[in-house]
Amino acid sequence: MSLLFVLSAILFFARATYGLRCPGDFIPVYAGARCLIAGCNPYDVDQLNALYVLQGVPPRDLYGWDSALPVYPPSTFVLLAPIAAMPYTTARVCWFFLIGLLYVAAAATMVQLCPREHRVLALLLCSWLLIRSNRSLMIGQPALLALALLGFGCALFFHKRLPWLGAVCLTLSVAVKPHIGLLVVFFLAIRGIQRKYASSALAGALGLLLIGGGILSSRPASGHWISDLRTNLATAELTNRPSDPTPNLNWIARVDLQSLFAVFTHDPAIYRWLSYAVFLGVLMLFAVTVTRFERGKDAGLLALAALACISLMPVYHGNADVAMMMIAIPGALVVWHRNRRLGGAAVVLLFLILSPVQWKLQGWFLSHPRWQPILDNRLIYALLLRQQVICLVLLTFVLLWVMKMSQEKAASSGEVH
Repeated sequence: MSLLFVLSAILFFARATYGLRCPGDFIPVYAGARCLIAGCNPYDVDQLNALYVLQGVPPRDLYGWDSALPVYPPSTFVLLAPIAAMPYTTARVCWFFLIGLLYVAAAATMVQLCPREHRVLALLLCSWLLIRSNRSLMIGQPALLALALLGFGCALFFHKRLPWLGAVCLTLSVAVKPHIGLLVVFFLAIRGIQRKYASSALAGALGLLLIGGGILSSRPASGHWISDLRTNLATAELTNRPSDPTPNLNWIARVDLQSLFAVFTHDPAIYRWLSYAVFLGVLMLFAVTVTRFERGKDAGLLALAALACISLMPVYHGNADVAMMMIAIPGALVVWHRNRRLGGAAVVLLFLILSPVQWKLQGWFLSHPRWQPILDNRLIYALLLRQQVICLVLLTFVLLWVMKMSQEKAASSGEVH
């Protein structure tokens, strides 16, 4: 089985080598970090394009801002400044191997967190995770770096080894993409899992954000960066853009509740508030359940898995962020260890979340227009082309149900009073 993991890692890199030539999602953060160094505005596309020309970025790599606007926080640019200091050609190669190797190492670390009796199943899931993540490596998606660092930080905390290094990893993870790991780090701090170090990670990420924001605010070219960022965030979700959650066969669907509710209503006010309401309801249910739940490594892994699912629910998450399920794998196998029936459901749901089923279906409908009228039925559209979001919600409730059952079992046996 270890050989399978190694082969999956090789395939992960081999299928993504195009990223060495044109890493589409790396180019915006590289240019933004370069702007931070050069003194221009990383949220102004005209200044970014001018910087591309100065850096000698090949025409084939020039970024089309019509498809995605710069919306990364200033902390991302602070963190990437060392790479942005390199020439573009060198930087893109370093970035490819940096995020790829860290991601493979983090997946291997997750295997070590799983129950020893089920390492074979853990290797299968982590191998599949690598195979399905090759596109993210190919486009140089910063989510891989954020998720790898998040995985390392959580593993070090749960193994109770080098907690200071775990805090550094969590700091950098939240700095790169706050909406991925922020809830997880808050949970670690509140639950008392290496509380001092988790709190320092939050403080460190905030510090990087303030440093980046302060640098941008102090320069004339980027003094209005906050209003530019707000404009970009609002524009990114306009109709027919990739971040638009409403149904569109021409874009890969988002993986969050807004994209699910937008199937049934195209009114942004309604689908956003529905998403926030469901998210807050589930988060409160999680909080109530976890405060009454047992403590210990397995309990922490179950809670971590549930929180990984919840973190993807409320706001924009692209398909690359599905790799967040990396930190849910140990928790799913804890369920498998405790209850085979519910564990089987958790593993199947996790596999479906990681699988590109809805991509394939979407491509099939695009190439077979005569079948597209089927999608006029909104329920069918949701079941077929929002499958990942539905499985995400179902997995969350499976995990919460297992936590509740364990709590009741412990209470009935006199272990909880």
